Amino acid sequence: ILINNAGIYTHTKHLQNGIELQWLVNYIAPAYLSLQLVDLLSKSNSPLVLFVSSRMHYMAKINFEDLQYSKHYSGQLAYANSKFAITSFSLYFAERFKNIRSNSCHPGVYSTGITRDLPFLIKFLWNTFIPGPKEGSEVLYQLLFNPEFNQQTGKYFDKLKISQAHKDCYNKEIQQKLLDFLEQATGIFI
Repeated sequence: ILINNAGIYTHTKHLQNGIELQWLVNYIAPAYLSLQLVDLLSKSNSPLVLFVSSRMHYMAKINFEDLQYSKHYSGQLAYANSKFAITSFSLYFAERFKNIRSNSCHPGVYSTGITRDLPFLIKFLWNTFIPGPKEGSEVLYQLLFNPEFNQQTGKYFDKLKISQAHKDCYNKEIQQKLLDFLEQATGIFI
């Protein structure tokens, strides 16, 4: 089992090796890691990869001519775009590696370290009124170990319900553009 649960949200633009940080953490790193582990996963009994996404992926508006947001930066849009990309990648991964089950999910909204870059008042309110990671981990646990869910592949879950991802996540042309971006960022051929 591989859980790709790393995530970052930032309202200010940060570049790492020339790549916007939310792209790097929320899409490129988990996609790259998953591809690097395909051989190992293939050798295991009942392999499963779970990509943690967000409902915010429905808000995505990817400009493939400006993936690094050189003209205008919105942390919310960058987050939505990166979560769209990982949701789309999970569908691609399930189709390409049929022997490895692959799903993505929006586990819900929980108080985690994802708000660390936000202003103090927002962090305080968030951490005070939003349930913590223990509650959020229950959704992931169910998706991984409950037979009702863990035999599925190529699905997007909203908490514990199979849902339709953004319609463009299924678009092969958009998937290919995102894969091209991943290849360019990592230097690996996909």
